[in-house]
Amino acid sequence: MGIGKFEVTSVITGNSKVNAGIGILELNIQGNKENYTIKTDKGIGSIKIDGKEVADNVTYGNGENNIKIDGGIGSIDIEFEEE
Repeated sequence: MGIGKFEVTSVITGNSKVNAGIGILELNIQGNKENYTIKTDKGIGSIKIDGKEVADNVTYGNGENNIKIDGGIGSIDIEFEEE
């Protein structure tokens, strides 16, 4: 992501990396949150998972699908849309 707002709704499987630039990232993951491991590396800004702000260098969950979030300047909001 460069500059601006990016919103995505998707199923994410396997090993993924998300690089956020400057702005707002809204990531709506379709599926059960127990299936995901999210590792955060936030820059200047905030990362929220399910509406709760998480600290820098935190691992959330222990599922088989891995997502590494590399934050920039701005906010990252991750929500799960469980089936």
